[in-house]
Amino acid sequence: MLKTYLTSLFFLLIQVGNAQITINSQDMPAGGDSYLVSRTSTLDFNADDTGENYTWDYSDLLAISQDTVAFDNISDAPTIYQFIFNNPFDPDNKATEGEIKEGLEGLEGFDIENVYLFSNTGDNKKEAVGFGATVNSIPLPVAFDNNRLLYDFPLNYNNNGSDDFNFELEVPNMGFIAQSGSLTYTVDGWGTLITSFGTFEALRIKRIINQYDTVFVSSSQNGIGINREITEYEWLGSDTGIPLLSITTEFGIVTGVIYQDNLLIPVGIEEVKEPISSFSIYPQPARGKFHIGFDRSPQSPIIVVIYDLSGKKIWDKRFEPIDKITIDDTFNKGIYLIDIQIGEFQKVKKLIIQ
Repeated sequence: MLKTYLTSLFFLLIQVGNAQITINSQDMPAGGDSYLVSRTSTLDFNADDTGENYTWDYSDLLAISQDTVAFDNISDAPTIYQFIFNNPFDPDNKATEGEIKEGLEGLEGFDIENVYLFSNTGDNKKEAVGFGATVNSIPLPVAFDNNRLLYDFPLNYNNNGSDDFNFELEVPNMGFIAQSGSLTYTVDGWGTLITSFGTFEALRIKRIINQYDTVFVSSSQNGIGINREITEYEWLGSDTGIPLLSITTEFGIVTGVIYQDNLLIPVGIEEVKEPISSFSIYPQPARGKFHIGFDRSPQSPIIVVIYDLSGKKIWDKRFEPIDKITIDDTFNKGIYLIDIQIGEFQKVKKLIIQ
């Protein structure tokens, strides 16, 4: 009898140890929180590697750069934004925190800086309600016409959801930027995530986003619309705030990898070849030739590969180290993915040809 009891207890402890976690609103970031993250571009990723009680081993991720993801209390946001997102008489646009984001580059006619993404974290869901940005030196708040769902709570394995979203940002005498689309998500795995930051029990969320981006420039009377299909994979842990690991793909190509990490000493960062943190492609949209500019001078040869939206390689060339590359070959109108490789550095960005 004692042997049977101990055996049952043993298997019970195994089951408890391997039980899936549940994510609630308390596990989300709040105003005043900040997280150190690393970015990388080299990743052996198979989207099908998931399931129940799965182990995702990404312990070999190698950081190219580091950054801080920070959240402000809504009461600390610029005053002009609080009229929209901290207004007790407008609960639909009420935000609980604002994430400080990077500006947007490469949009002809628009200089977008100091971006805040405002979200509302409630007991039942977390959704993006709008953003604020300094556009051509003018601070502008933009409330979403339809809020964008981020997570439903509680979040468990096999949960799923969907949502539609849209917004339009109009800048007088300059033009407008608009976005509309739909998303679906599924919690398609639970288990153990291993990164350089540690080992965590986690849920994996797969989010598929189909969106249509529109840019219109008044001065040139030119506009372009782009259909995009983006897939995001996120690993969430209990009380870890932002995702422990996020992988973004567009048309099947990995375009971004970011993960929570420890502070790397400068010597460790310098050991990574070609610590280029960013590059820009301009003008956007391009008509004929376009340029690729780097934030610092590369020390190794530069490989540029251009893919169409089906993932087919249509152009590639090797360049000796240089601050700016000019490409004047002829491409059909549309959207392309530009893959830049410099030593161990690799990153993909979009190019619009008009």
